[in-house]
Amino acid sequence: MDRNPRWRLALLLGWALIGAALGALWAASVQIGQATWWLLATTPGHPLVAIVPFVPVVAMLLLILIEPPHLLPFGLLAALGIVAVGLGDLLGVRGIGLLEIALGAAAAGLTVAALGGRGRTGASG
Repeated sequence: MDRNPRWRLALLLGWALIGAALGALWAASVQIGQATWWLLATTPGHPLVAIVPFVPVVAMLLLILIEPPHLLPFGLLAALGIVAVGLGDLLGVRGIGLLEIALGAAAAGLTVAALGGRGRTGASG
């Protein structure tokens, strides 16, 4: 473990907020009456499809806690998963799809920025 875990805290909070934003998009989709592809697929036979956008978020939160040696590629892959969810929504619910893509891009940027600060000790110079 690092002596300076601020990068880990930044990643945890950032990915948790990405998850909260995806939850807000779920609620918005239900309120406007235009379901995303992952909500339309929640038929009685496939109820777990609705958690698809949250799988990368939960996986990243767990990975941040155990800190594997190659966390950056995992973070970028998880962000790409969120972008893929957004691409699937572009045809049906364009606005929500664009926001999902933006959240994926933000998650990638957050991951790169936070992991770039791992070696920092907090001293300037």
